[in-house]
Amino acid sequence: EGGDTTDERIRYGFRLCLARHPDAAELDILRRVFAERLSQYQSDNAAAARLLSVGESRRDASLNAAEFAAWMSLGRTLLNLSEFVTKP
Repeated sequence: EGGDTTDERIRYGFRLCLARHPDAAELDILRRVFAERLSQYQSDNAAAARLLSVGESRRDASLNAAEFAAWMSLGRTLLNLSEFVTKP
């Protein structure tokens, strides 16, 4: 649903959370957040595993753990935006 590219997926998640499309600056920031988290989890597989062990549902082990953890972190970022929490 979200698309095939990182930008498409970020735009999709942003639109689901905020009911609008991100502007260029917002997209750039979120792209950097994703890249930083991906790099972090690629170099620290244990941290990715800890993050993905949270919750009631088991994760799909066929998915790349570092990438999955990075997307999970980006989703948490979107859900913690003040615009999401306190939409005017």
